[in-house]
Amino acid sequence: MLTGMPFSRRHLLYAMLGALGLAALSGVLALLISDTGAVWRIAGTSFAAAIAAAIMIPMSGWADKPLTRLAGLLGMGVAVGELLLAALLIWGDFFQSDFREFLAWAVGILGVGGLIAVRFLKDAALPTRVWTARVGCGATVVAMGLFFAAAFVESFGNSWTTAEKFVGSGWSLFVSGAIAAFALLGWARPDPRWWRWIGVAAAVAAMGMTNYGIWIHTGGEPVWVVAAYCLAAVIAHAIACLRPTLTRGQSWVRIIAIGAAACAGGFATFASAIDRGDRFYNGFEWEWRGTAAFGLICVSATLALLVFGRLNRKPAVELVRSTTTFDRVSITCPRCEKRLSLPVGGALCEGCRLHISVTIQSARCARCNYDLIDLRTDKCPECGEPIPMGVTGLSEAT
Repeated sequence: MLTGMPFSRRHLLYAMLGALGLAALSGVLALLISDTGAVWRIAGTSFAAAIAAAIMIPMSGWADKPLTRLAGLLGMGVAVGELLLAALLIWGDFFQSDFREFLAWAVGILGVGGLIAVRFLKDAALPTRVWTARVGCGATVVAMGLFFAAAFVESFGNSWTTAEKFVGSGWSLFVSGAIAAFALLGWARPDPRWWRWIGVAAAVAAMGMTNYGIWIHTGGEPVWVVAAYCLAAVIAHAIACLRPTLTRGQSWVRIIAIGAAACAGGFATFASAIDRGDRFYNGFEWEWRGTAAFGLICVSATLALLVFGRLNRKPAVELVRSTTTFDRVSITCPRCEKRLSLPVGGALCEGCRLHISVTIQSARCARCNYDLIDLRTDKCPECGEPIPMGVTGLSEAT
């Protein structure tokens, strides 16, 4: 249950199912009623409400946790804003066509961009991902602003040329920000992977050259932009590929993933350098076939890498029976909220007769077996393994 909220994830799930049922009923009525305009509007609103409820379900889970509460609340705000904009678009026949067109763009921009920004923000409290979250979230928000500017100019200013420039700038900022964010994964001082900054610099340079070509000097050679983006993407991809833990027999997957990405970037850069023009669309020349082939190998190897990393993931802590002798514990019954003093092992609640099982375990580092009792840092003091805050006793303030 969300703290201070009158609804839970179960309520949101019921709301989503109800909205889907109403949308299905509206579809049936549309077959039976001659004037189906209002019926289809009800169906569209119901689908929008179902999508908003579906978005709010994971966001409410984030909002329950102190480290992700801000991201969860903002994500719920995005869901509510999506529903309101969709309702205005569906029922706003009295609005001018220009404004309705702007609303349509706004629904897509807020839905996609808002959720991406919230997902970046979710990792802002993690020490090794704080800069990834900041760069990714900031770039996405600014790109959303440029997309909104493009939608406004195109809808009310009737200037598609200017709107197209805003769109190009928005995409360049979003792509460069995302690449730079992935290049900063795991960055902390001191960091032996200094070459990550080459990727960040290449992403910034690519964004600068793209915007220079959009707003100042149009018609330039694209090879330098493509080369910068490819270099930045290859480095960011390599940084991400180095994070999963693999066994010795699985390390070849990482080599293939990084090597295929580098080959795909090289082929794409070479293809843009020789500039075959329209022949690319007519003949799909060998350099683009090489880009596509190595890109497919890269995607396949990267997905396999993620699977192996997931399978090899070990818990940060292990729970073992506490060596300290405890006779009783003081708790509050979760059903009747009566204060209780229960023996270790469990007993019935004196107020509502709910059986409560009591087990006391000690958290130890899964890597070196160090006892984590009274730990006040986010790393094991023995081996330096990162420890989730939920098992260290850290308060929200620390």
